[in-house]
Amino acid sequence: MKNLGLVFLCAFMLGACTSSYKAVSFYEFNGREFGEDILPVTVEIPKNLVIFKPQGGLASSVWLSLGDVKKRTATPPSDPIDSFFGIQLSRSLIYHLSQDYFQFTRGGKAENSIVIMKRELEQNGLQDVKIKRHNVAGFPVLQVEMRGAENTKVHRFYIGTKIATNTIQISFVGKSSDEKDDDEIWSSFITSIMDGH
Repeated sequence: MKNLGLVFLCAFMLGACTSSYKAVSFYEFNGREFGEDILPVTVEIPKNLVIFKPQGGLASSVWLSLGDVKKRTATPPSDPIDSFFGIQLSRSLIYHLSQDYFQFTRGGKAENSIVIMKRELEQNGLQDVKIKRHNVAGFPVLQVEMRGAENTKVHRFYIGTKIATNTIQISFVGKSSDEKDDDEIWSSFITSIMDGH
């Protein structure tokens, strides 16, 4: 009888420890738009998100909850209510491979581009702007975190593709009622990229 109780306890604990995240290759994450050799890592995202490929527009793919996919495909479409990721080619940031630097397209050279980007973001009303440069699996990346309207957190991640000056922009839009939940989602995503597997 004790052994049976132990089995049930182990089964319960295993269920409680089941991850609410899933691992997808970055190639799958970007909607197979940018090539398998660009950032060959696996990323962790919430299990409830599914890929949605918008027709037209800037985004190559968006990871949404099923309920939000229905909202996006409804007539007329409506905005997501759950947290989501968006992936697209950046229109504001480019990467120069030959000199190994990111350039904010509204001005700036290698030496001060990130400073200019930070200043521009702050002039557009964003606060507490933090920009970090890393190299992951041989690719240059920028991690950007800031606060926007109503003190909401804004998360972006840029990857220099090494193809011309093309730079991939990943945006995470947190919609959770508890900011800590969105912090955990972003942290899991960033950690999985930085681990570089």
